[in-house]
Parts: sequence; structure tokens; C-alpha cells
Amino acid sequence: MAIDRSEQALAVAQATDTDLGVAHIQYRAVDLSGDLPDLGRFDAIVGRRVLMYLPDAAKALERLATMANPNAVLAFQEHARTALPAGLGHLALHRQLYNWNWSTVAAE
Repeated sequence: MAIDRSEQALAVAQATDTDLGVAHIQYRAVDLSGDLPDLGRFDAIVGRRVLMYLPDAAKALERLATMANPNAVLAFQEHARTALPAGLGHLALHRQLYNWNWSTVAAE
């Protein structure tokens, strides 16, 4: 199941998946900052750049955890520019990767 609060984003994802021959995914418009409908139980709950946009990410994670089966995986990839270590002069590769990452985010 794929969820997003944006109907437009879901339509794009569904059209892309259809073009790729992926037909078994359900798409639901859900706002994780509110009460969650019954979406079922899951072995994995994965999000990318989701929590950073929610007013109370911890509360959303608590709600999502109630939908997780025992031993399920909850994995989220978030971007935080504030976590950049100070004094990166001696970490040239880290700086390069950091810049590539944020160039990608900006391009999206």
C-alpha cells in the first residue's frame, strides 16, 4: 500500500507504476498528522522525507507502530541540514556527498 496526503502525488505514482507494469499496489490518501483510518497490519512501514513535514512526528510514529506486525520494520529516511558536523574542512568526501544530497533534494 502506498499512502500520501497528496492525491496528485498518488496519481503520479500510480501512473508511473502502471507504466512499469506494477499493478498490485493500493493507493490511499492519508494525512499522517491526523487520525489514521484502518489501513491494516504491515510487516514493513517505510517513509522518505515524511516525518520532517509533520507537526508531531513522534505521535505519527506511535500511530503507525500500532499497525506494525510483531518484528515489523519501521524505516524512515529524513534529511536534516542542522546535523552537519562543524569544521568539515578535513572531511572533503563528506562535504561532497552532503552537497550531492542537497543538490538532489533541491532538484526534486
